[in-house]
Amino acid sequence: ILINKYLSIINITEPTKHHTIAKAINTIKSAALGAILIGIAWTVSSYILHVAEVVG
Repeated sequence: ILINKYLSIINITEPTKHHTIAKAINTIKSAALGAILIGIAWTVSSYILHVAEVVG
């Protein structure tokens, strides 16, 4: 939600500056990639902790 707000604010404040919009889109892509990586890390660590709990 915050990422969408960021792009909206950038687009409203500077709609004619294409480099600013491109920068905002790159920021959104980076944030989405970061969220995916955090999700993967969470899943892997949860799995490892679950296996350790069952084995130990």
